This record gives sequence, C-alpha cells and structure tokens, in this order.
Amino acid sequence: MARIVIIGNGKIGNAIAEILRSKKNEIAFWDSMPEKAQGQLPLSETIPVADFVFLCVPSFAVPDAACVIKPYLLRRTVVISVSKGIEKESGETMDELLSRILPRRPFALLSGPMLAVELSSDMGGAAVIASKNAAVRNVVARLFKGTELRITTSADIHGVACAGILKNIYAIIIGAAEGMGSGYNTKGFLLGQAQSEIMGLIPLLGGARETASIPALMGDLFATSLSPSSNNHSFGVAIARNSMHTGFAEGAATLPFVAKRLGKRARRFPLFMITQEFIKHPDEGKKKFKKFLFGK
Repeated sequence: MARIVIIGNGKIGNAIAEILRSKKNEIAFWDSMPEKAQGQLPLSETIPVADFVFLCVPSFAVPDAACVIKPYLLRRTVVISVSKGIEKESGETMDELLSRILPRRPFALLSGPMLAVELSSDMGGAAVIASKNAAVRNVVARLFKGTELRITTSADIHGVACAGILKNIYAIIIGAAEGMGSGYNTKGFLLGQAQSEIMGLIPLLGGARETASIPALMGDLFATSLSPSSNNHSFGVAIARNSMHTGFAEGAATLPFVAKRLGKRARRFPLFMITQEFIKHPDEGKKKFKKFLFGK
C-alpha cells in the first residue's frame, strides 16, 4: 500500500485515484480551490508522509503546484506530472520546469492515451512513465502493476514531454478536418502525416527520434485527435464550424512556443504550419488545408 497525494481534484486526478484505489492505496486530494476537495487536509500533513505526489493540473498551473508542495517534500517522495504542455512564462517543457523548481528531487512524467472519461468507466488506457532515473521508472511502474493502465517506460523524459506537447497541436487540425466534414480516409492520412512530422520534430526539440514510435505515445496522438472528449479535438472542430469553444486547449496555448523554438525549421513541416495558420486566421487556414490535401 502506498500513500499518494493528488494535486488537482479534476477529471484526470479522480480517474487516476480510482485506478490506484483498486490496489488499496491511501489517496488524499488537495486543490487550490478547497470547495473542489471537501475535507482536504493541509499539505503540511499529507506531503511529508507521501510516497508519491501526482500533479494533475493544466500546464499553466504546474509551477504553482510544484512550488506549493516543495517545502514539504521528502527526498524519497516521487513527483509525477500528467501535464502535457509548455509553461507560458518561461517557455519550459514540463521536464525542464520540474528540474528547475525541484532540483535533485525524483520526478517522472506520465503520458499516453488516458482520456479521463474512459479511465473512470473502467475502459482502460496506456501510458509511458518517463524519467532519467531507472529506479524512479521502476517504482512508478510497480505502482500501476495489475491495474487497467498498461505501462511502459522511457529514459527519454524530454522526448516524451515533447511528444505530449506535439500531439495536442496536431489534434487541433484533425479536429478541424472533422469540423469541415472530412471522412476517415482524410483523417487517417492526416494522422499518418502528423506521426511523420512528430518523428522529425522531436529531435529538433531535443528528444530522441525513436521516442515518437513508442506505442503509448502514438496512441495518445490518435486518441486525442479523434475523441470528442478531447479539448484539443473539440477546439479544432469549433474553429472549423465558426462556433465558440469554452474549454482550455493545450495545443493552442503551446503552439507559439514550439514555433519559436523551431524558427525557420518549422517550414519543413506543412501540417504544423497549417495548424498555426488555422488558429490565427481560420479562413486562410481552411484554404491552405484544402490545398495541402487536394493541391487546389
């Protein structure tokens, strides 16, 4: 039995809690909005005795979450982030951010097709645990052993962080294709194009090319791009249909930072460029999208 604190009492936090409770682990929630976690205990009581702390918050909230737990963390406590984005103030990926805020502390990223609605319905999922530290990878893998979350591991934590960022971006344009009435032939091609571009982009961003081929990360691209419960997918659909979107789309928030890191090299990736144009100027983006598909 492990003692676990989950920061962020949202859909994904609750879904992970349900999975881990199946192994009789002790779970405590904490949220910056106390009304979302009724009866929550102070972090000064829960963090010092925790074996694992999960950061189940959007990327923009990770810096505050990491800072608020830092004073209470023991050296042995493993911090696990499920966020897939870039911090808007520093432009750092999640691994870079946690390395800076929590230096010399064990941490990992958990990334893969983990749509909260499906995890909460006992439909299963998959994830890759990424950490530079083999012992950290192994202990987190054991935590999920025997659950409905299929686990693999990777030492390329930066590549895994980049894959999580990129799949959100490409999910927008594939959602847009659906919003414009495209069928499965087109969406299948776009997923193939996205996978090809991601394999080229990850090395330019500092990760290993082969990381893009990890099944859980490929599955994350497919699930996020096609599921109506994905905010990035529904954001693309909404733009294509000239309708409102009220959720937070990580892909739209992180695309400018990725484009800045790539500079002129971004021009080598046509679907990436079309997605950028589509978000800024939807009508022009639609024209470029159709020209990319049909040459006219």
